[in-house]
Amino acid sequence: MCPEKCFDNTVIVVQGHNYTFFSNGIYLCAELMNSFNIVLVVPQSFSSDKRFLKICELLNFHEVVYFPSNSYVSLDKRDLFYGANVLKQFFHQKAYSEISKKLMLQYRPIAVVQHDYIHIENFYFFYWAKRLLKNCKKIVVLSTAPSNERT
Repeated sequence: MCPEKCFDNTVIVVQGHNYTFFSNGIYLCAELMNSFNIVLVVPQSFSSDKRFLKICELLNFHEVVYFPSNSYVSLDKRDLFYGANVLKQFFHQKAYSEISKKLMLQYRPIAVVQHDYIHIENFYFFYWAKRLLKNCKKIVVLSTAPSNERT
């Protein structure tokens, strides 16, 4: 059974760095919109980016969801003590899990498309998709060159 707000043919797109969104994520979303309802999930830092907000107006995403992140901001805007603050990290992890589970239950997407696999929020989206929706496709788009040794 589909919940009240379930939409057929919904795809959740989880985006990370703004440079990957503006280099190819925008085109990926535009192409997917021809056939699917798109729920775009992006770091909180996107919410103050005027270019991004203009794109949202033009593309008319079904929903844009923001998640807390210390990874996708410039060095001068990073929380310097984030790595040492285990409690803050725990609450970010909890938020990632809650956001991804809620979206899986709300939209019952046919696919989750993610920008790459090196940041933790991606694990939560794939985990809840696998746990709650057996037929949901889990797709990783490696759109840029490896950015660090973890890749």
